Amino acid sequence: MRVLIVEDEWLVAEDLEYEISEAGYEVTGIARTMAEALSEANASRPDIAVMDVRLAGGDCGVDVARKLKMEFDVRCIFASGT
Repeated sequence: MRVLIVEDEWLVAEDLEYEISEAGYEVTGIARTMAEALSEANASRPDIAVMDVRLAGGDCGVDVARKLKMEFDVRCIFASGT
């Protein structure tokens, strides 16, 4: 399974990447904003995304998740501390 990480906190993103890789999944990339997430999804075609709710630049993870589903049929798992 190919996983896109959408998280603006660098340490959290790095930890998620490690844990997901250790579980045997392929991390296709890390995005900090909606624009990065959509670009990465277009380039790498992940199967699923792990999504933060609040992203850099004021982007909303829920909105990003909707766009990923509509444009690329990528489902999201929300993992947020807020």
